[in-house]
Amino acid sequence: MQLRRVAVKGRKLFRAIILDMQKINILEKELYLASIDVKRNESLIPHTTMKVGGNADLFAVTHNIQQLETAVNSSLKLDVPFLVVGNGSNIIVSDSGYKGFVILNNTHDYKILRDSKSVEKNRCMDSRFKPLDNDYLSVSAFQYSDEGRDDVVICADSGLKINVLMTKLFKKGITGLEWFSGIPATVGGAIYMNIHGGCHYFGDIVEKTLLTYGVSKEVEHDYFRFGYDWSILHQTGEIVLQANLRLKKGDVQKAKKLANRWLIKKSQQPQRSAGCIFHNLTKAEQVHLNLPTPSIGYLIDNVLNLKGVRCGGAIISEKHAAFIENQNNASANDIIQLINLVKEKAKNQLGLNLKTEVKLIGNF
Repeated sequence: MQLRRVAVKGRKLFRAIILDMQKINILEKELYLASIDVKRNESLIPHTTMKVGGNADLFAVTHNIQQLETAVNSSLKLDVPFLVVGNGSNIIVSDSGYKGFVILNNTHDYKILRDSKSVEKNRCMDSRFKPLDNDYLSVSAFQYSDEGRDDVVICADSGLKINVLMTKLFKKGITGLEWFSGIPATVGGAIYMNIHGGCHYFGDIVEKTLLTYGVSKEVEHDYFRFGYDWSILHQTGEIVLQANLRLKKGDVQKAKKLANRWLIKKSQQPQRSAGCIFHNLTKAEQVHLNLPTPSIGYLIDNVLNLKGVRCGGAIISEKHAAFIENQNNASANDIIQLINLVKEKAKNQLGLNLKTEVKLIGNF
């Protein structure tokens, strides 16, 4: 009886694999007819900042929002698992790869929609950053503000890299992205994660957004329910096509100086990484542990004493303990082992349940 059940399970699994491959074949043909070039078994290592991971069953680069919309909605129609990546940060792909379709979002257009009088900014959260007198970035740098200057609304494709867009807009006399200088994110990823820079969140500048997930729709700022490293897209799975951002006709020279300061600061952080691995502590956790800062890097370094710990080719960074670096051809499994080590030690020693910021892709 036991052998019969195993045989039935085996046949069901085999049929499922055949069905999945049939769906992949049909999707590949649909994308080809839509003039979207696709590849089979593409390595995801060069498409992520962590530089680990296996292959994707199917892979394509989309160059405009029409292609992106087609790729997403064709996948949904055929029930093929899909993943949209931009700059490839904030994700760790498993060594077994991704069983489905990976879409590299390379949409890159933008346009200036309108100028208008200054209005009160959307605020998704309270300001997150309070500069210290001994911070290497001076207090005066963090006091830079273009409040009161006229607004300008731009429409940007979701695949546009923040730093590329910022540089283009400076040439047009438009400021507001300087706080996010040096962050390896696209517009779509910045909205998905509600990235933060200095005392600002990206959600603060989002006005209106075009989303797709089977059907396309426009939504306003409040739809996203922005939080710390969070938006409603974490729950809905919807994909950003374009976004209207409310920026400023600001002081470009001052904005450039601030952008350069942030760029220097970010360049000192580990580069072959997925970004900060864990959320910072809550205020309550910081007070309970009597720590001078909620920084997760401080906790890992000074409380858990894990800075510099290695597993295979991965290391808890000696530059900044909030990061795990791929120093020597690390595997995804090396990185996961270090993540689990930090989690277990934080739980056993301090009773903390650390939350990861990065998204794990594939089977771990």
